[in-house]
Amino acid sequence: MVYNVFDFSVNLINVGIYTECPDFLKEKNPAGTVPVIQTGDFILPESLLIADYLDEAYPSPKLHPDCPKQKALDRVLVDRNSQAVTLFYKIAYGGGDQDAEMVENFHAKLDYVEKELAARRKKNGGKAFFGGDEPKMVDFMIWPWTERYLVFPIIAPKAELTADRFPELVRELYD
Repeated sequence: MVYNVFDFSVNLINVGIYTECPDFLKEKNPAGTVPVIQTGDFILPESLLIADYLDEAYPSPKLHPDCPKQKALDRVLVDRNSQAVTLFYKIAYGGGDQDAEMVENFHAKLDYVEKELAARRKKNGGKAFFGGDEPKMVDFMIWPWTERYLVFPIIAPKAELTADRFPELVRELYD
């Protein structure tokens, strides 16, 4: 998503992530994970690293905040959401909604995200983005994962996000 923000062309190669990693990708990234960016002989794997690189290499528009404190707080938010994502996969693929402790841990990680979204919306006059008036790096690093939670009513009902506990996230997901 981040590369779409910047004004440059890319040669995008889609790779099925649930099939065996193609040899050309293993040559670029021995871990066999996506995404990978290559410019000349410079090769960089991993979404967050690539996004940070692009924000530095192509400074307009600026995706990270100028304020170092806000940038650090955004990274904490992304990290907390990443912890929830890890639990999401355990619940989604492991039948984990039967494990009440795992579901509560998942929800507890999202409590921080919910609190931050509510506080930032209040501070930004109700704007929908964590970054303010328009999507910023923090939004690009959280939204693609958060939208996956929409499957819980179908595959793991006990882990579903409810409006009473997560009003801002539910509004974000269903509006």
